[in-house]
Amino acid sequence: LTQKVTADKYDGVNIDFEFVPPADRAALNSFMEGLYRRLSPRFRVTISVPAKLSDDPDHPFSGAFDYRTLARFSDQLYILAYDEHFSVPGPIASIEFVRNVLEYAKTVIPPHKIKLGMAVYGYDWEVSQGMPRSLTYREAIELAQKHNATIVYDETAQEPTFTYTANGNRHIVWFEDVRSFSAKLDLVFEYNLAGIAVWRLGQEDPRIWIVIRNRLKYL
Repeated sequence: LTQKVTADKYDGVNIDFEFVPPADRAALNSFMEGLYRRLSPRFRVTISVPAKLSDDPDHPFSGAFDYRTLARFSDQLYILAYDEHFSVPGPIASIEFVRNVLEYAKTVIPPHKIKLGMAVYGYDWEVSQGMPRSLTYREAIELAQKHNATIVYDETAQEPTFTYTANGNRHIVWFEDVRSFSAKLDLVFEYNLAGIAVWRLGQEDPRIWIVIRNRLKYL
């Protein structure tokens, strides 16, 4: 990594290790400490971490990610505050979920080291199947139009949703649009965070770029 960022003149490196076993928690901390000591301050060192509401070292998905220690050995943490629902239908990232993630994060990570990971995609669940199909914003809108479905903005979740039936099977769709994006962006300012990270380019409601230009002028 040192050779790569030096040779290609990058600003730094982002570590995005996912599905790390909880048993590797100490090893991940050790890796980040070594990387940080090697690259900082010449290069920026950041890490993407799963959303969590508390520190449970045994959690199968997030247990390996020790926010407090990783904050010591990273310039910034990108908290991936999405995929609130996956195996069952529900919001991609309800406003309450994101707020609760940040409420915990701020207790162990300085706000200037937090970037809020924001989703710009959607999921289509066939209710009888369980796991969803991923959708871009455009695909979600076209799907609703194809099935004459009414898109409803859920005020509690602060996210749009609709249902439709195809081949006798009921589907539930949740997705992100400019309104839901803006609602979560409010939390960036409320918690005085460093900024945002978005997953992923090309999937978004194009109107979010107007919001970004108007509200995140420092980017």
